[in-house]
Amino acid sequence: MVVVIMTIGEKISRERRLNGLTQEGLAKKVGISRSALSHYEKDRREPDYETLDELADFFEVSTDFLLGRTDKQKETTNDELEKLLKDPQTNLMFNGWKEMSEEERKEAIRMINYIQFKKKEEKGD
Repeated sequence: MVVVIMTIGEKISRERRLNGLTQEGLAKKVGISRSALSHYEKDRREPDYETLDELADFFEVSTDFLLGRTDKQKETTNDELEKLLKDPQTNLMFNGWKEMSEEERKEAIRMINYIQFKKKEEKGD
């Protein structure tokens, strides 16, 4: 098994491309120059804390993920998890999932992916 470890620059570049942005587009959204972003993506420089935080917020990932300290893109707090588990709609989804056929589950996943795509599109990302 080969483990690929991505640099911070590679992660920034990957997240930018996954969000369908050019370097110029991302730079404008987080308030930095395109050349600074280029240096980050090529690992010539590392972003300062404020820029790292802006990038993490924009990509909706943790700073630890960008820094390579974790593979988890976003940490879930105990309060968030407890709230989610107590939500009646979450229970409905989980209980409904158990009763679905494999084809119905695939369709549900396609619908969720579409909703997430539309949300990103509406944000202008």
